[in-house]
Order: sequence, then structure tokens, then C-alpha cells
Amino acid sequence: MIELGVPFSDPVADGQVIQRASERALVNGTTLGDVLKLAGSCGGCGLRLGDCLFLFESNSADGVGGVLQGGEEAGLDGALVTDCRWKRLGLYLAEMKKNELAPVFLAAPTSPEARLKRIAQASAGFVYAVARTGITE
Repeated sequence: MIELGVPFSDPVADGQVIQRASERALVNGTTLGDVLKLAGSCGGCGLRLGDCLFLFESNSADGVGGVLQGGEEAGLDGALVTDCRWKRLGLYLAEMKKNELAPVFLAAPTSPEARLKRIAQASAGFVYAVARTGITE
């Protein structure tokens, strides 16, 4: 599986390496469109991706709409969107299905039992499990 991250301005849960990479990408003007273009070019670079190209999208100016509009065309299989509000879950899941993208949600050690059940029901393919509270590396 390959996870393509969209850079964002406040990656506080990420380690220093990811924080610096996001900062460099933003300084250089990287957008969701650029990441989708990169995803679309992966098919021609010799990789055998199958059903394993996912986008990690977090609170960008383009938001969920940008992922949905460009994701299938770019060859994505799904997306993990960390800022999806549960109140909008039905709309989000319908749009993901319409665009043939698998929705993936985060399950954290601090997630309440009721939320974990909703995450398991709403995710397709896999659940992105955060192993420990703190920062990612």
C-alpha cells in the first residue's frame, strides 16, 4: 500500500520529519491537485499498485470535495480524511461510493467504544489504526 499525504499547515500529531516535509511542500506551493497529478502518474512509473493507492487528506483548503472530484481519475483506490464530520457522514459515504473510492477512518487509542463501532461500519477495506497516543514518525 502506498499512502500519499497532502501537506497541511498544522501537522501537530506528526513527528519532525513529516512536519518539515509538509512545511517544505507548502513553501513550494504543493496543492491537492499536485498530489492527485502525482497519483495519476504512478501507473506509468513501473509500480504495480493494484488496489493500494490511498490519499491521506487532512483539512486542506480543497477539502473532501477536491479528493472526491479528482481521486478516481487519478487512480486512487480510497482516501483517509481526518476532518470528516460525523453529521455529514451519509453524504460523504455516498459521494465516495459514487466516485468508486473506499472511505477509511482513523481509530485511535482514545476513541470511545461507540465511535470505534461507527468507524468500523463506515470504513471500507481497512481501518487506519493509530497504535499509540502522541506523534507519528
